[in-house]
Amino acid sequence: MESPIESFAPGDLIRISFSFRYTGGLELGDDIHVVFARPGTDDKLKLEGEVLMSAPEVPGRPYTVYTATARGRVTREVVPGDYVCKDIIAVDENGDDWPFTGLEKMDLTVQTSP
Repeated sequence: MESPIESFAPGDLIRISFSFRYTGGLELGDDIHVVFARPGTDDKLKLEGEVLMSAPEVPGRPYTVYTATARGRVTREVVPGDYVCKDIIAVDENGDDWPFTGLEKMDLTVQTSP
């Protein structure tokens, strides 16, 4: 099954929302950084956002489910092409980075056009 592809042009705002499981303690408003990369190049597209909410904790469940939104604008400097999700990092209130694992499950391709 192929990734869903959304196409954006210079000036467009990219906004993605996603849910994830986390075993540590994030707070609402903690930062989220999402990096999309064009395969075979050093070209990157960076989105920034925040943790928006968490589902109620379930006794005995070792993780909490959170929802986050990240956004960024396609600038004229962005090289046209397909970008796939490369990194997602949560930054807690202490400034510590928490890279996500299982990025292969982040099935999204962003396509930029001239």
